[in-house]
Amino acid sequence: MAEVTEFITYTLKHPENDHSAAFDSAVSTLESLDGVTAVYHGTRLEDPTLHLIIISWTSHDAFTEFAASEAYTPWLANLKTFAAKPTFYQAHLDPSPTQALDAPCTEIMVAYGIEKPEFTQNLKLFSDRMTEGGKAGALKGWHSSTQGEVTTKIARDPDGTPADAALLLIGWDSKAAHEAAKAAPGPIRDNIYLLRTAVDSVQMFHSILEKL
Repeated sequence: MAEVTEFITYTLKHPENDHSAAFDSAVSTLESLDGVTAVYHGTRLEDPTLHLIIISWTSHDAFTEFAASEAYTPWLANLKTFAAKPTFYQAHLDPSPTQALDAPCTEIMVAYGIEKPEFTQNLKLFSDRMTEGGKAGALKGWHSSTQGEVTTKIARDPDGTPADAALLLIGWDSKAAHEAAKAAPGPIRDNIYLLRTAVDSVQMFHSILEKL
């Protein structure tokens, strides 16, 4: 079964307590599951009030087994004691996102309202070209690129209409390394056009993720 990556985005109900016992309990439960291979946490560098938990599942079946278990409802209730209005989505990312998530800084791009198959083909091509450029030394500070479709329709805004979406993750030495690569002639400039068609909107941010 294909690995699946889950993203949980939220703000804190109690910002003065950003590392609570409830958070530790939620993570501990996830780490105890056979179907979970890694759990990450971080905030958006562009907006530190937005928190992100990323869960690496061995398969979608592993997640659904947990979601159907007696442990899921109390786990979710516990999560909501510290997470305000959490949003959840999953994606099948190719290649494995481990290197991008383990990098010192992870660029995450969410594409909303994509047209298939045009955008998904363009996204894979962009990711492949980033990988080619990174391995050739044309992207200083690059670690890894991965991409894939979100498994369910999602909306960018809470009152928006859910639609098809996709993700791009790129690992970098730092946010500054990404910005320098973007500003210089090279693979990003040469291929950014691929991400500007067949999509309603794109949201990009960076996070320094801690592997828990």
